[in-house]
Amino acid sequence: MTFQHDCQALQKTPLFRDVEVTKLKLLAMASNRVALEPGETLLRQGQPPEAVYVVLEGEADVYLETPKGEVHLARIASGEVVGEIGALAGQPHSATIKAVGELTALRIERNSFLEILQEVPHLALAISRELGRRLERMNERFAALAAQ
Repeated sequence: MTFQHDCQALQKTPLFRDVEVTKLKLLAMASNRVALEPGETLLRQGQPPEAVYVVLEGEADVYLETPKGEVHLARIASGEVVGEIGALAGQPHSATIKAVGELTALRIERNSFLEILQEVPHLALAISRELGRRLERMNERFAALAAQ
């Protein structure tokens, strides 16, 4: 894949959809691709937020690590962004994310992500919306677990 493909992938991502192409190019230049095999970990709960990832190909499962073991929370797929909340807040990752099958993601270093956030203030609003969607899904998941 090329730099142009990375720019196009960022443009198709809901979080970055409204970001100017010139800024997306800067973001793509500051990023690199990572490839994971099935079962490999993209992010680990409790680890410091070093980067934000855009899933380009494949799927990953999101787990919450508890004293009783892992609890599956969600499945993410191509076009989804992970790690942005921790990167923004400077807080350790709240969940572990593992590749289901082969997975390719674009890794954006935290500092690069924060720089683009300063240049594109409405990106913070998009992150807030995404956080709201995730909270809604989590509430539904917890309600389903409580009903069992």
